[in-house]
Amino acid sequence: MGVGVPGSHVDVGAVGRVRPARSPARAETVGSLLRPAALRAAVARYYDEGHSAVLAEERARDASELRTIEDEAIREAVRRQIACGLDVVTDGEFRRWMFMNSFYDAVSGVRTDKTVSFRNADGEDVQLRIHEIVDRLRPADSPGAREAAFMREASGGFPFKVTFPAASIFTHPLTTVVGPDGRGYTSLEEFVTDAVEIERGLVADAIRAGATSIQFDFPLYPYLVDPAWVARFETRGRRIEALVEAAIAADTEVLRDIPDDVTVALHICRGNFRSSWMCEGSLEPLADRVFGELPYDAFLVEWDDRRREGGFEPIRSLRSGALMVMGIVSTKSPAMETEDALLARIRRPRQPDRRGRPVAEAGAGGPRRRSPVGDVNRWTEERGRGASQSDPCASTPRARRRWSTRRSWSRRRGGRSIGSVPRSRRSTTGSAS
Repeated sequence: MGVGVPGSHVDVGAVGRVRPARSPARAETVGSLLRPAALRAAVARYYDEGHSAVLAEERARDASELRTIEDEAIREAVRRQIACGLDVVTDGEFRRWMFMNSFYDAVSGVRTDKTVSFRNADGEDVQLRIHEIVDRLRPADSPGAREAAFMREASGGFPFKVTFPAASIFTHPLTTVVGPDGRGYTSLEEFVTDAVEIERGLVADAIRAGATSIQFDFPLYPYLVDPAWVARFETRGRRIEALVEAAIAADTEVLRDIPDDVTVALHICRGNFRSSWMCEGSLEPLADRVFGELPYDAFLVEWDDRRREGGFEPIRSLRSGALMVMGIVSTKSPAMETEDALLARIRRPRQPDRRGRPVAEAGAGGPRRRSPVGDVNRWTEERGRGASQSDPCASTPRARRRWSTRRSWSRRRGGRSIGSVPRSRRSTTGSAS
């Protein structure tokens, strides 16, 4: 996986100490960072409780004070990520209420009156608002492009990424609610076609604004291996095989025309909202389709709880040249795993493949309600001291130890990084080469 341009110029004034980024990245932030107190307070003043997308009335409001506070928080987050030793940085999703806002803040035709349930370790249901489609989607903004433009300046030339929802999440027949009144779409399939095409445009905007790495979050696949969700789909007359095909097609189509020098990653998570999750089950039944066919440079997979998510057997199906990122550091609890315990997990005898690297699970910041992963644990005082799930620094020394056990992935093949994907693979077929 090639991220950015290794050794490229970095503006010392923008980010402080200069160092080259490693390619492919050994350590990076996968999801959101915990928001600083000043930003949380500003967001609470600006948005009403229950906000989950910027609707027309909110676009008309003056957000200059909020943007100034966001800018300051993002600059500090970027500085600290680079100082920690990360190889790709993000804005912490500080401009978003939730990860999907790079899409739903960009369109009209949405309202947010419906809810969906998350599960937590205590067996409780936690409700989160979801998006109801009440009219045909129309582009209204391009927040990902604004994020990229600001990050290009704030990072001083250091590699950064912008995230979008995985295209296959639009194919979810229960969490994407298509309005029944006929003003919008007559079918979910019609909506998916529009949504994927709009997202392709939003991704292109972000790349033109300077993004060299794009991460797609929360594809449908964990739902399709969860017995409870499978039962719900089948009760409503949905065939799992058809849902798999629709998901694969959407996640392939959204990559069409992305330049080869832009890294693309698929982040497979189970949901993380107030330390609750939406899906359980091993990805093994879908491993050949997902890891063997989808033309992504890297797969970032949540594996923080073996009981919920199964073992690492799906890595056997990883397509040659792709990179697997193992999300084994939990952000659902403030308890801190030891470095040795994490390394023991990925060195367990008879592991199916060693083409992986450790990283923290996504979702430390999440939507506006606080995560139990506290601010005190957000950044460690020194790299390598302790192991905070919400602290990007904590995974850096682990990644160094993990990567020191094998040859570097930065070797070249045919003039390309091992993790890069030939242009011909980014087609609408989704076939493996």
